[in-house]
Amino acid sequence: MASNNGLKASEMFEGQVHLYKHLHAHAVDGMSIRWMIELGIPDIIHNHDQPITLSELVSILQIPPTKVRGVHSLLRYLAHNGFLQIVRVHHNTEEKEAYALTAASQLLVKGTNLSLTPMVEYLINPSGSPVWSHLKKWTYEDDLTLCDVSLGSNIWDFLGKRGKIIVIETVINEGQDEHGITSLKLLMDVKMSCLVNGKERSEEEWKKLFVEAGFQSYKISPLTGYLSLIQIYP
Repeated sequence: MASNNGLKASEMFEGQVHLYKHLHAHAVDGMSIRWMIELGIPDIIHNHDQPITLSELVSILQIPPTKVRGVHSLLRYLAHNGFLQIVRVHHNTEEKEAYALTAASQLLVKGTNLSLTPMVEYLINPSGSPVWSHLKKWTYEDDLTLCDVSLGSNIWDFLGKRGKIIVIETVINEGQDEHGITSLKLLMDVKMSCLVNGKERSEEEWKKLFVEAGFQSYKISPLTGYLSLIQIYP
């Protein structure tokens, strides 16, 4: 059965799920990762040397009984998003659900050479969230960045007062990258475009920039799924 706009009922339901998912995930996705870092959950699981049960985790964290249900809900959501792995373990003669780290959450263990915790804490700082509520105004303000519109100052002045700058080198390669990697790189390009009138670049765009700046050669070495080490030679 089709609706007046030509959509089948199943398509309308799928559209609602897609819409509601993004509306609700807007705040929860980033803040649940921040919650996990602030409570030190990746470190606790890492130091536990084996998957940890909910009862063990809430005991270590001294979670009030009234909040255990909410903690379980957040852990389950983080597992669904690939930041924890749910496994079955034998605990006190019973088989129970337990949580293990994934490749993503291993990067959130503090004090390791591969830890990305400082960068993650910076990117999901609550002080940055209200900036994105000014997109409509930014669209119509000639030659102003999103930071100019929302904060009343440019990004460099703002960061100078509030913290540190993290430089991320991204090389866009839509022809060879996986869909998920390309999506992340294009999302970073949106942020760069809106916040600082900047951009993420393809290799050809990087090359053009280097040549115009007077450099003779360069080398791009992928570091992770979306970051690359760019070496430039005079």
